[in-house]
Amino acid sequence: MACARERGGGPGAATAAAAVVAQGRAALRDLFLSPSAGGESLADELEREMAGLADGAAALGQWRRARAAAAPLASSSSSSSSSSCAAGAARRLLLPPARLLQELAHDRMHTGTWSAVPEAWRNAHAAGTLAAVGARLLAMEEEEGGGGGGAAGAEAGPPALSDFLLPRQREKQQQQQQQQQTETLLLLSAALRALDVAIILGAPCGRLRAALDAAAERADAALGGEEEEDGGGRGKRRRVGGRAAPPPPPPPRLPPRSLAAASAARLPSCDRLPALDAFLAGHMLPRRPLLVRASASALGAWPALARWRDRAYLLGAAGRRTVPVEAGAHFLDPRLATVLMPFGEFLRRIEEDGEEEEEEEEEEEDGDEGGGGGGGVGPPCPARQQRLYLAQHPLLDQLPRLRRDVLVPDYCAMSTARADEAPAATAPAINAWLGGPGAVTPLHHDGARHNLLCVVTGRKYVRLYPPGGRTEAALRPLAAPHANASGIEPADLLLPRRRGNAAASSPAEESALAALDADVMCDAMVGPGEALYIPPGWWHYVSSWGEEEEREEEAGAARGGGGGGGREAAAAAAAPPPPPPAPPPRYCFAVSFWWS
Repeated sequence: MACARERGGGPGAATAAAAVVAQGRAALRDLFLSPSAGGESLADELEREMAGLADGAAALGQWRRARAAAAPLASSSSSSSSSSCAAGAARRLLLPPARLLQELAHDRMHTGTWSAVPEAWRNAHAAGTLAAVGARLLAMEEEEGGGGGGAAGAEAGPPALSDFLLPRQREKQQQQQQQQQTETLLLLSAALRALDVAIILGAPCGRLRAALDAAAERADAALGGEEEEDGGGRGKRRRVGGRAAPPPPPPPRLPPRSLAAASAARLPSCDRLPALDAFLAGHMLPRRPLLVRASASALGAWPALARWRDRAYLLGAAGRRTVPVEAGAHFLDPRLATVLMPFGEFLRRIEEDGEEEEEEEEEEEDGDEGGGGGGGVGPPCPARQQRLYLAQHPLLDQLPRLRRDVLVPDYCAMSTARADEAPAATAPAINAWLGGPGAVTPLHHDGARHNLLCVVTGRKYVRLYPPGGRTEAALRPLAAPHANASGIEPADLLLPRRRGNAAASSPAEESALAALDADVMCDAMVGPGEALYIPPGWWHYVSSWGEEEEREEEAGAARGGGGGGGREAAAAAAAPPPPPPAPPPRYCFAVSFWWS
């Protein structure tokens, strides 16, 4: 590592290069030298899993080659001059089988139905990724060490005369050093992305997942955590391939017959979290929904309520981490695609879309010459627009720093399953939902799972229908694999009787849905710090909203509210105006807890 200082741009580059090598060695140690449990190491456990695969002979062979090559690398603490050649050879021997194992597992995971893929293949992909990342990061040690001699003299002793007489050469050397440092950081970024993909696709739990999480956190810390801004600022449209990016999706609209007094009265609500026995007897067992309004006893103890409103905090905790994002109208959209992108880029893009949606909404209001129906019904949604939505992703499992910002409600420890069918006690599934205003989840139900939806920033409009034959008849359930979803699309709710669309609801179906709305539907706008319990089997439609409308209403009430006279009024007039409140986030962030 002596040459790292000369080629890598001084202390900063040397530190980055040393971090890269440390990341690689730590990743290999976690994978191949992790403490054994019950006499079986992690590497032995993975080999046993691959040996049990009916079609895993090739994967098993590559894993054994990787283990043999990694042994000297994982066990050594540094690369001394006497063992540098052997270590370099071991690195070169490790990378090919690790990458082949990745490819074999990746192809197998993407053949057939995802749910039918054995977990051993997912673990094989994760193990191959961790081994390949470790080998590639350790290769930096060899690359840095081969950059020419004279490092000791460069670090100690007086400056060379050429530093004063040849400024152009010195400038060229500095450029090379900066380039080397950039390459080092790019290598760490690529390693972090590969680790995130392995976390998303494989190793759902256990020691292998812990090794992946540790490697990803170390790489993120070495990079500094926060993703850099692109310099374009917020609110400016990016350009893709020389052309402007597609325009943002339209602003949100409420379906017809929303938030009526009758439907709101059918949804029980409270200002304090009920006791466990009261919640079990009053809501879980009879399967009655419950809206918990914002109060100190609801989600007030969550650090997320303050931290996740801070864009800088989210970027520092997750800016460089890769996340899966849905691009499309909603999860039933046949054109839906899942893309992987850095969390920071995703957050910036939904904020940009939110700003332009507000501008489009103002233009529509200015140009509106009348017409239109009631109930918040808006214009048709153009099919050309794509919406980005991080939906139903275990983000908090991927990012332990964000996981520490929320508390699992005690209700998730209770079960309504019969004693003869109750599963083994497990932690609830925690999913994150992050998107801009207008992100939609179509009508669906969660099967036999209880759902507690907790809103941290923004607002969620939720429309609920109880299970039953009449509901199923009106909501037109789809066939597998979406048997828990309704054939009525969100656009059908927003635009009844769309004569130009053959898939739209017929007048008879619209009449049945309207009767259902009048009799049993209940809905609510769930705000920050509030939670909505959705019982098993209940159908629900969810759309994301911002907080701007509420802030405007509060500001208007403050301006028009009471006025005192005399000295109080004069003192108020003479006092300096209070600082403007921080702008609300342009994203809606919610967390759901699922349990049986």
